[in-house]
Amino acid sequence: MRKRHNLGILILMAVVLSASISRAQEHLSPLQHTNVPQETTISKSASAVALPFFDDFSDYTGSVRSDLWEPSPVLVSRGYAQKPPSLGMVTLDVINAEGELYTFSTGRFAADTLTSLPIRLDSAFSPTKKALSPRDSVMFSFFYLPGGGEQALWERIGECPNEDDSLVVEFWNPAIAEWEQVWATGGECVDSLVAHTHLHWQYVCIPITNSQYFTSDFRFRFRNYGTLSPLTETGIAGNTDHWHIDYVTIDQNRNRNNKYVRDITFVEAAPSMLENYQAMPARQFNSDEMASMLEMTISNRFSQALASHYYYTVYDENHQAVANYDGGYENIPPFLPNETYQTYNPHAVPPVNFTFPVNGTPCSFEIEHIVKEGASNDEHPRNDTVRFLQVFDNYYAYDDGEPENGYGLSSTSQNISLAYRFKLNVADTITAIDLYFNHTRDNENVGIPFNLTIWDDKNGKPGNILYSDPCSQYAQFDGLNKYMRYVLETPQVVNGTIYVGFIQHSSDYINLGFDRNNDARDNIFYNIGGAWQKTVYKGALMLRPYFGAKATIGIRPAAEMEASLYPNPAKNYIHISVEHPEQTRMELYNVMGQRIFVQQQTSDIDVSKLPSGTYILHLYGTESTPQNHTIKKIVVIK
Repeated sequence: MRKRHNLGILILMAVVLSASISRAQEHLSPLQHTNVPQETTISKSASAVALPFFDDFSDYTGSVRSDLWEPSPVLVSRGYAQKPPSLGMVTLDVINAEGELYTFSTGRFAADTLTSLPIRLDSAFSPTKKALSPRDSVMFSFFYLPGGGEQALWERIGECPNEDDSLVVEFWNPAIAEWEQVWATGGECVDSLVAHTHLHWQYVCIPITNSQYFTSDFRFRFRNYGTLSPLTETGIAGNTDHWHIDYVTIDQNRNRNNKYVRDITFVEAAPSMLENYQAMPARQFNSDEMASMLEMTISNRFSQALASHYYYTVYDENHQAVANYDGGYENIPPFLPNETYQTYNPHAVPPVNFTFPVNGTPCSFEIEHIVKEGASNDEHPRNDTVRFLQVFDNYYAYDDGEPENGYGLSSTSQNISLAYRFKLNVADTITAIDLYFNHTRDNENVGIPFNLTIWDDKNGKPGNILYSDPCSQYAQFDGLNKYMRYVLETPQVVNGTIYVGFIQHSSDYINLGFDRNNDARDNIFYNIGGAWQKTVYKGALMLRPYFGAKATIGIRPAAEMEASLYPNPAKNYIHISVEHPEQTRMELYNVMGQRIFVQQQTSDIDVSKLPSGTYILHLYGTESTPQNHTIKKIVVIK
């Protein structure tokens, strides 16, 4: 799922950046940054696309296809909205390619733009070559859905656009060299939309009738617009105003009221074949970890029932088949008008009829799912195949590696605990923990101290502490969709049910990646100055425990980071010398553990106004320096 990460500090943001969902002291925060290239202006040298133009975003994720679209900061994903017309969708929001809010002034402002390459509306080349004109019933169509979903608040993915926000479609008129708006809709929540249309994804069809568009340089673009609103929650608010688009088509000889395409398609990403995990250590695997069945969502976009054939094959690393399943042939009813999916169990909930041949050493398997109309392909075969890579290595993962939100805890208490449950089948040595901290505005998420902690089990909740870091670790962002690895100072032998997480010694909001498409909420616990509570939020923390020596290979020890400071004791200032001062963050604490100040880069410290006493100076590397670069120095002020 790619465009990722969250925000920071008190600022004016879009109305689309609505207040975070919260329950007690738990918070989910919207994402801010995205892993896509920067939007560019129209390229005059781009190759024109011949009709039909079609993209359902089903066979790729991340950036849009370069053979159909101009570079854009929009996101192509498979999990940012539920059950699109076919597998995958593209999402527009209010964050640019650098992960920042678009430049705006008071009032409405333009945000994401998705622009097609030039399209040959002067001529058709299939089934025969001919000149095109408005008489050829050339039409532009797509499906759209505002963000936010319609479930309970703790189940929703994405954010609903405000009624003052909008999604528009514009056509490029080469004759006058201007963009012309041809369609627009205002913001509306999915609940309201379904109430008066009885459908989730809305169909839009626009006839292309202006003869000036029938050139070799026709283009179209989607744009979304947002408005301003002040926010008051530090570190929690973020990117919202989501619009999802799918099944974009331009072709000739069309009927504007015909929503139907002869297309049988997968709708959601392929699932893990493990009952609980997306990935797990090879030596921990046994047959009890296998799921008994899968859930496959399959849709028929045609106007009548079609025969479908579903099957899957499991391949090892040499692409040799190690298992297969054939669900046979069965009719699938049309999706419209009642939003009906395949309900035939051998297709919709196929059994897992094998066990992975894992012998305790790292390996992986590719599961390929295929659905076809009868024995042949339909009009759009790209969405007939989905794959999942089942990894058995040296770590556990409930998440799929891509966050849709941030998760964190806030309280006036300075002892906040977050614990994640894992069940080991054999004793093993935990050596490191990977954490994915979302990138925040002004690096507000960076440098918050915490102690990695492991608990045993007590009646289904975290019990006694088995391990806790003797020195604080610090939240760091290591790049889009990249985890930070924190090595335990002392490896711990563990077995049975354990809980892995951290204790936070400040009230700051640690913005941890949260995958909304995998539900591990039964394993997420938090404690804020009292009893352990289980989260209500549907999703999976992006926290992964690692086992064995392999996890520490290549990790540079903290001792390799060197620093000196003088004078010490000091009266007026302290000079600090490190190898890369511009890449080293510093914090000063008193002996009570209270943070006196934070500075993004290392320089002289003015201590003339501080009371006499002993302080602790924390120095740690930012994302540009090696991981786990952290040292502490005792500072005495006269």
